[in-house]
Amino acid sequence: MSTRVAVVTGAAGGIGSSIVARLLADGYAVLGTDLRIDDPGRERLRTWSGDLADAGSAAEIVDSAVSAFGGISVLVNCAGVLRDARIERMTPEDFASVVRLNLTAAIRLTGAALPHLRRCGSGRVVSIASRAVLGSFGSSNYATAKGGLLGMTRSLALAEGPRGITANTIAPGFIETPMTRHLADRTAETIPVRRAGVPEDVARAVSFLAAPEAGYLTGQNLMICGGRSLQP
Repeated sequence: MSTRVAVVTGAAGGIGSSIVARLLADGYAVLGTDLRIDDPGRERLRTWSGDLADAGSAAEIVDSAVSAFGGISVLVNCAGVLRDARIERMTPEDFASVVRLNLTAAIRLTGAALPHLRRCGSGRVVSIASRAVLGSFGSSNYATAKGGLLGMTRSLALAEGPRGITANTIAPGFIETPMTRHLADRTAETIPVRRAGVPEDVARAVSFLAAPEAGYLTGQNLMICGGRSLQP
């Protein structure tokens, strides 16, 4: 496997698509996954469409990457879903479904990819958490799931460090996407750098953490939030 290979989940979303674009620009071959995603037919880009929460999806995704590119060097767990409600009104299914996609699916896919990451010699796992790990009104399910990613990542860093694998999380704050653009100006007033984040801010951080040169950084959570996490 002469070219480094990245698997990016949630690749059709605003942040996910920016991560894919950045990794392609860095020279990676990329398999992007999402519930519905078109295959562009590009030489270094393949796609997998399906429900990441399905039990069999992890093996299918890994097999697709290995079949297309010969292995996996980097896994980016970016897929996520929100189902907000006050905790007293949250249904068990709304809680379970958010945890299932945001956390359980990421754990399952990471486990399936590990044999290939180990063979790479400098495997990287980067999981997209959220500033919500500090607490988020009406999002107890989402905060729980993203907090779980931090725990998984730290445990993985301890277990796999001797094999050259690093594991880190990125916790974005407010990121302006087509879905959140109407809130950007108002939210920017609450952010110390006085602007909303953009997907490329997250993609640049993924690019750094995924690189072989980042081998001495593991088990960490990088807040990409314009300083908002410093506020009470």
